[in-house]
Amino acid sequence: MNDSSFLGQARRCNELFAAGSFDSCLHELQRLRSMKEDDIRVLHNVAIGYYFKSDCSQPTQLFNELKRLKTMAEARFASTDADGMGPDEVEWAVLHCNIGLLAMQLRKYATASEVLERLFRN
Repeated sequence: MNDSSFLGQARRCNELFAAGSFDSCLHELQRLRSMKEDDIRVLHNVAIGYYFKSDCSQPTQLFNELKRLKTMAEARFASTDADGMGPDEVEWAVLHCNIGLLAMQLRKYATASEVLERLFRN
């Protein structure tokens, strides 16, 4: 799959999500995931999709999954020597923002403050 068809399918996922069609959105995200298995953006969206599918009833599970993705992304981009690429600033900010907001919801205020302050410093 080339980048333009990947982006087209990603836009379709966004439309399905915005329409509240979480099952269809997750189905399409899983197709994207099979094409770009370790893409943090896809994995992030899959986690968000499952969270909304559950009527936002499992914030701890989402919080833990987003922290896992953050750790995975940090490890992947710790050394940018190989290809000179680091995480996209917007996707990195969205991941951190979601972690910070979930930490607030879970009343983990120190964690929320640390994550969100770091976000605003950068």
